[in-house]
Amino acid sequence: MSKFIVLVFLVLSLHSSDSFEIESKKCDDESFKGAQGNELVCLNAIQLLDKKSKEKDKKLSSLYLATAYIYEAKEDWKNAAMYFEKSIALETSFSDLARINMGTLYYHGRGVIKNYTKSYELWKQVVKNGDWTGNATNNLDYLCSKHSWACK
Repeated sequence: MSKFIVLVFLVLSLHSSDSFEIESKKCDDESFKGAQGNELVCLNAIQLLDKKSKEKDKKLSSLYLATAYIYEAKEDWKNAAMYFEKSIALETSFSDLARINMGTLYYHGRGVIKNYTKSYELWKQVVKNGDWTGNATNNLDYLCSKHSWACK
């Protein structure tokens, strides 16, 4: 009976005007759980947002990033890479966080073919955009000290 009640709640929430905001909050909560996070919650929020107008890009980028973090925590590198790339493609304020992580995946060859030059390009773009975390700058320093040929 309780599963039925939950199902009814979910169906009703899909039809409410606040359904996206509710699902988005659930996705944010799931992303903090790391490997225990349920990526399906985020995928549901993405589906709901996809139905909205083009003004959705920033939130969609955020959802892609959160979904990528869950996959990354589960060491599902291919799906993590796919969602980092989706976040990058939207060119929002979240794209630089995705670039930092995508550069790391390229550096280690996780979910993608190892490519130091691609890591360099992604991290260099973050630095060009201001690198407010400092992570891309640190990553570039390390990369260029170990593989200087990739930093040209």
